[in-house]
Amino acid sequence: MPSISLSTTQLALLDRDMNGLEILRPIQIFTMADEIEEKIRLPKLPANERYKVICKIIKKVDRSMYQCLPNEYYELINSEKKGIKPQEAEVIRQRLTKCLTHSLSIPILTEYDEEQFFSIVTNRITEAMVEGNILE
Repeated sequence: MPSISLSTTQLALLDRDMNGLEILRPIQIFTMADEIEEKIRLPKLPANERYKVICKIIKKVDRSMYQCLPNEYYELINSEKKGIKPQEAEVIRQRLTKCLTHSLSIPILTEYDEEQFFSIVTNRITEAMVEGNILE
């Protein structure tokens, strides 16, 4: 097996890369928020307030996923040319959903709705990680 080493500069870049917070762009958040708003009812708030809350929760999920997934995988959502196989994406989706369910709690949602929320986000993310797909 070949020996691979990293320079001090490469290690510093690796540190910086790992200390980021989130990867989703606003348009990606809004697209997911639109889908979630149709499927999950938040407790009574005006429509614009509900939408803001959904976006905040998506950003919270994004930050958690940024911690769970190495960026080399998470960044695949923005590349059509690179990607993983659908079977690999399915394994990651299942694991990510469990990870989010255990690490995040959204007390304004029922457990069922919280699981649905996480499912929608992880489905969209992992589908976009497949080669030839992109998260829009």
